[in-house]
Amino acid sequence: MSWLGTLSDFYQNREITLFHGSPDNNRKYFLEKIYRGRVIIKDEKELAESVEKLKTRYIGFGHSHLARVITLDTKILINAGSVGWPAYADDKPKHKIETLNNFAKFIIIDNGNIEICNIAYDCKSACKRAKKNGREDWAKYILNGRI
Repeated sequence: MSWLGTLSDFYQNREITLFHGSPDNNRKYFLEKIYRGRVIIKDEKELAESVEKLKTRYIGFGHSHLARVITLDTKILINAGSVGWPAYADDKPKHKIETLNNFAKFIIIDNGNIEICNIAYDCKSACKRAKKNGREDWAKYILNGRI
């Protein structure tokens, strides 16, 4: 946890830009938006506006926990997916995210190839910790990726 606290909210080098939600807001979806209680992909115009200030080919982000690779002109937008929190419900606006599995995810980019990897981890210990902290709902989400 200490190491995580040292990380920047935004990272960029010559090839990749990384952030959690959006470049300017960790709690705002970059790729998706909420429409009538559903999580949907923004249209091409909205996405083009989102990436125009980002100069790298690869743009990596998260927040929605949904693994996706989308090509937009010369940019490649990548969400590795959940890193151990595979489902959640948000009440403002009311929607839910479910990955339907309990794997942690990460990406590998190598010579233009992009691989989204799913890795098993000790989710049962995470469930026990959630229950110990009075979060039966979180325990369920972590265990099976469903609300």
